[in-house]
Amino acid sequence: MTPQERTRAAEVSEMFDASGTYSVEKPPPGQRSAQAMVERALAAGADYVIIDQLQYVENEKGTNLGAANDTGQYFETLSMLRDYSDEIPIFLIHQFNRSTLNSTEMPEMQQAKGSAAIEETGHLLLGMWANKEMRKNNVIEIGTLASRSYSFKSWHVEVGLTRDCRLDMIGEVRDEEDDE
Repeated sequence: MTPQERTRAAEVSEMFDASGTYSVEKPPPGQRSAQAMVERALAAGADYVIIDQLQYVENEKGTNLGAANDTGQYFETLSMLRDYSDEIPIFLIHQFNRSTLNSTEMPEMQQAKGSAAIEETGHLLLGMWANKEMRKNNVIEIGTLASRSYSFKSWHVEVGLTRDCRLDMIGEVRDEEDDE
């Protein structure tokens, strides 16, 4: 992020906090374990938890999952979050690896670090992707990567990132096989 983008992100975070509707926090190192973050949310009376960047969640040794780069650590942390999901909905944001930067279609689940653990413990896994042309036109594709209960579909969504933030469903992405 550029310095201007960081400043704007901090301003938006403060605006959300001031509205009383959302609480955005960035816990300091040592307080980023799954247990610590969910317990804080529960204590604050949150309706749900969104964890941005699974790779920065800390394991029991205080090392973030991305740095540990150990599938077992992902399993341990995600299993804990799965147990907490009985008490509160939990949304995790994770990224595909860099090899997907120039992909021509939605990447596969296996192209994310810790994918085996994520797929094993997640209930609904959605991907968000755009090629260069789509980004130029403010369009993204959102689609099912893995699911225990939902169909595997994808949609094109027009994104308007302004003060009001607008997401408009353009339509379902259809495979060429669907047309045959």
